[in-house]
Amino acid sequence: MVLINGSYLVSVELDRINPGAPPIFERTELQEYKQGLSKMNQVRLLVAQDLASEKT
Repeated sequence: MVLINGSYLVSVELDRINPGAPPIFERTELQEYKQGLSKMNQVRLLVAQDLASEKT
C-alpha cells in the first residue's frame, strides 16, 4: 500500500503467473482504513503521515 497525499491509500496487485495481465489498483479512503486498525497500527499510520508531510 502507498499513502497518497495523506488522504487515501492505493494498493497494486500484479499477476505473477501472467505478467501481461494489467495491474489491479484499489483505492481506500484513509478514514475508512483507519477504522479497522489497532491502536499500534494507527500510531504507525500517523507517523507515516507525518513523514510524508515533511517531504512536501
